[in-house]
This record gives sequence, C-alpha cells and structure tokens, in this order.
Amino acid sequence: LFFRPADRAVRNNAPAAPLDGMTTRQAIGTYRFWVLLGSILAMYLGIAGIIPNLIPALTDKGIAAQSAALATSAFGVSVIVGRLLVGWLVDRFWAPGVAAIILTPAAIGCLILMGQPTLELAVLAAVLIGMAAGAELDLLAFLTARYFGLRGYAKTYGILYAGVALAGGTGPMAFAYVHQMAGSFDTSFAIAAGLFLIGGPAALSLGRYPAMPALVINH
Repeated sequence: LFFRPADRAVRNNAPAAPLDGMTTRQAIGTYRFWVLLGSILAMYLGIAGIIPNLIPALTDKGIAAQSAALATSAFGVSVIVGRLLVGWLVDRFWAPGVAAIILTPAAIGCLILMGQPTLELAVLAAVLIGMAAGAELDLLAFLTARYFGLRGYAKTYGILYAGVALAGGTGPMAFAYVHQMAGSFDTSFAIAAGLFLIGGPAALSLGRYPAMPALVINH
C-alpha cells in the first residue's frame, strides 16, 4: 500500500526509474506464460494433494502414525531447505534447468510411496516432494521476473499465483476422491507422479532469458 517509489520520485522532481519488460496482456500472449501456468498447476495439484494425505497414506502402508509423523516433519524441513537452495542456485545457474532438477524428483518420491516403503524410504520420499514444494513458488516469482520483466510484474505474477490457489484448493479433495474410488492411495500417487513429470521438465521449454528493453514511466 505504501510502497510507491515512482510517485515519490515525481514529488521530489527526480527522474522516474524505468521499468522493463511486458505488460500483463503481452505476457499472456506468449507461450512462456502458459508453460509457467501449466507447470504450476501440475506441480501444486500433486503437492497439495499429498500434504494432508501423507500420514493416512503411510499408515495404510503399515507404518505407525508416530513414525509417519516423522516423515511429515522431514517434509516440512525440506520445504525450507528447498527454498534456500533454489534461491542460491538461480542466482548462479539457468533457472529452468534448476527447476527441472529440483522439481522432477518429486515423481520418484511418489513411486516410492506407491510400494511398501520402509520408514527410511518414506522419509526420503517426503524430502523429495518437500524440496519441490519449497522451490516451486520461489521459482515462479523468479521466472516471472526474468521472462516477463517488471512492467506488469504484479498483475502477471498474481494471475500465475491464482494457479497455486486453484491447485491448492482442489488438489487435496481430488487426491482423497481418487483414494475413495480406487480403495488405496497408490492411484493418487501415480497421478501425482505423472503431474510432476509434466510440471518439472516443462520449465526446460522456456528457453534463454529474453532481453528486456527499458520502458520509462510517463507521468
């Protein structure tokens, strides 16, 4: 509400800082926007479906509830690690490559959970999925800025983030519904694995970072 640097510059008779990049309308017209939206929908449908159902899924596999809670704790820690790690990596390496490397292994976590995992394997699966959960939002914010610039950033990112909200609201219900219909969580994990195999590698299609011509604000 109070962060208005352009208005402050005008009051102080200072030159307005240039904003680079696309308007939201221009961004929506590019394939990269739809790649990012598709990726976020795929990843968060799977992630949001797993989070509230992880302990019931593990107890269905014969793991005690106390031990299953340990896997959930590992998930939470890995979310934090994923956010810190991806921030460090994208400052140094091509972000879509980082996205593919961090997000795609969540599918391996789902495949582990489809079997009869030991507690150690369940913790490993939770860590792989948690890393993806922690990295995805940071990657979305970074990729939106790098590929569309700052001119329409707030609105463009807001629309893309709506995909997170949509997936976050429907993922748990869809996951539980599939479990109810199939009689086990294995089908849900298989679907989630497929979503992760789509959402992670999709980032590779974004290509090189585009050059952003500076666009000066007119007052």
